[in-house]
Amino acid sequence: MDSWQRFIASFYSGPNTIETKRATVSSLIEQGRQAWLAQPSRPLLLPAELGSWPCWYVICPDRAQATWIRDLIRAAAGSWIDFDGRPIPPDSRKVLDPPVNELLAGTGVAYRFLTARDSVSNEKVLAALTQLGRTLTHRPFRRIELTPHLGRLLTDFSGACAAGAEGLAARSLGLLENDHRISGINRLFLKVQFLAAFERWEELDALPELRDLFNMEDRPALVSDALARRVISGLPESVSTQYFLENAEGALVPSVAAIRSAAGAAYYAFWSLSNGESDSRVTDRLKVSGWIDAARRRSDLAEILAGNAQPVDVSAEPFNTGAVRQALGEGRVDAAVEILQRASPAEDLLPLLLQAFVKGMSEQAFTLLREWKNALGPALVEKHLAQVGQSPASAALDLSLASAVTRIFGGSLPATDREREMEILRGNWLAEVMRPGQLQNVIEVAMELLNSGHESAVELVDALLDLEIDIVRTGQFMVGLEGLRELVITAWVIVDESGQKRRAERVLDLISRTLDAGISPSDYKRIVEDLLGRWEPFLTAAGFSFSLETIEVLAAYRPAGIDVLDTFAAVILSRVSIHDLRRLDRSSIDTAVSLAPEFGLQVPVLEQATFAVADELPAADLQGSVAIYSLMEAATRRARDILIQRFPGLRVVMVSDKVATDALRNAADTSDLLVIADRAATHAATDALRRARGGRPLEYATGKGTASLVDAVLRGAQALSSASP
Repeated sequence: MDSWQRFIASFYSGPNTIETKRATVSSLIEQGRQAWLAQPSRPLLLPAELGSWPCWYVICPDRAQATWIRDLIRAAAGSWIDFDGRPIPPDSRKVLDPPVNELLAGTGVAYRFLTARDSVSNEKVLAALTQLGRTLTHRPFRRIELTPHLGRLLTDFSGACAAGAEGLAARSLGLLENDHRISGINRLFLKVQFLAAFERWEELDALPELRDLFNMEDRPALVSDALARRVISGLPESVSTQYFLENAEGALVPSVAAIRSAAGAAYYAFWSLSNGESDSRVTDRLKVSGWIDAARRRSDLAEILAGNAQPVDVSAEPFNTGAVRQALGEGRVDAAVEILQRASPAEDLLPLLLQAFVKGMSEQAFTLLREWKNALGPALVEKHLAQVGQSPASAALDLSLASAVTRIFGGSLPATDREREMEILRGNWLAEVMRPGQLQNVIEVAMELLNSGHESAVELVDALLDLEIDIVRTGQFMVGLEGLRELVITAWVIVDESGQKRRAERVLDLISRTLDAGISPSDYKRIVEDLLGRWEPFLTAAGFSFSLETIEVLAAYRPAGIDVLDTFAAVILSRVSIHDLRRLDRSSIDTAVSLAPEFGLQVPVLEQATFAVADELPAADLQGSVAIYSLMEAATRRARDILIQRFPGLRVVMVSDKVATDALRNAADTSDLLVIADRAATHAATDALRRARGGRPLEYATGKGTASLVDAVLRGAQALSSASP
């Protein structure tokens, strides 16, 4: 007897009292047999009768078919059946569930639902589902594999690293490492950035390719910065320049334009000083580039770069070609450019200037190249640029960052040219906006472009979101950052009519950083009012969980006496009806029910149906202890209450310390499962939790809200013992 025959024998026995000899029933069984034995197996529908109640089972051999079939059932017979769209739990022992789950063997999904006991509705349902079963048998399910947009994956990864969201960064890295569009060397670059972002130094040191990375000449700036962070992290609190030189790994940061973090600034300063450059010159460069305070975070550099040394006047020194070559050979690009500034433009020196330009991409190199371009003629410079593979960058030689933004987003460039120049802009904009006053110039230009209603306004919003993330990644306070964030929020509200959820999620992350930095009650009110005016596209079942998290994030920072959030919450929560609840996931429903009273609202609770088969909750009860770490304490409290209500045997501990404490380490050490909301956390705390946890079960919440915390616990349920009454 094969698996299908065993299944049919078990399914149509015991409590299932339906007559299998009836023509319609036997026809459906044969239809189901053909669907199951097809290659690949197809969804099938089988009737049953349980205690005089007509019942149907829908069996999907492939999990990918589940959502598709659920929607087809609702379309075919939704008004005649009691169908909540919830799959049968794989460990369910209710009535006919065991033979169905045994048939699926963990590879598929099944649904069951009851119909009314009157003959009219039964005939309608039978006719509709028989036709659906016939269609499913002859028209196979076609799996749609949507390839994620590579730019979106990279943006998610970059944003997660910048925000300290280790779980999201790890998931994004996993997708990128398995993406055929990413070359092997680029996968390595991404992994190095990830390990450095979360200070996993032991794993970084264990990379077989680490020595090759240190010796590589053409590394991305972010990879060089990651390596510089590794070197700086291993230094004592105070070292001499000689000690640094003995432990350095070459010219990892050859120019101030290549600095991406405080560690990068420190490495640049140490490398320049240890190779004989004067402290006054190094100090001046760091001041002009906006990185002096970052370098001075180290006490040893703060003393050297205090600005007390007498400035060295090198303008009167004679030009020396050998000195240029030596500086370039040692990876001191800024020094090479300063020497070249004393030379007269000459074709034989142009290769040296271009070498400095390509290695450093500094403002000084750009400026000097523009001067030489005017003196020697554009054709000559273009020819040499082409020889070093930098001809696309020549369009930017005559443009400041603000002018480049205008050219890209305010002109009529073809899409391919805009994309190419945007790539160049992204590679260089951080160095310019770090210079005092330059970010404000970009904001003013962007504001003019957005007010003009140019067709590329939405693309400009995306670019500004990328710029803000790059600034956050540096860990530096920057004058004008608040203005940039305000502009992005306002611009998104005004120009984005697409209803694109991904962009809205990025804006919410930016709003969260804005609120965390601290704003006035009037600014808070304006932000909520702006969101309220743009939220209509997300007032759907698909956008419900995102809407809930938005409310929770805003509620965590709500000033006293500001009630506009009540209106926003009412718009989202008051739309929920009994019918909506059947289309929403359980965690979102529970979150809405828990959240609503905080705004004087009530969400209708899906009452337990009287049908014992269809709507009983799973009998399994999770046991053990869970520790949940999040700085959004209200969300953690709601998650705790929801979990305890669903699983009375579960013990939930809440942790919200911002630094590594004994209580925090104890929670990580003693719980059966640890859940970290790393998008609402501090790096010091998450690092301590991860270290204390070791290799024991750990789950990262995908968001900041209650539902994501509950879902993380459920994902990690295998770490918790289950008991069935």
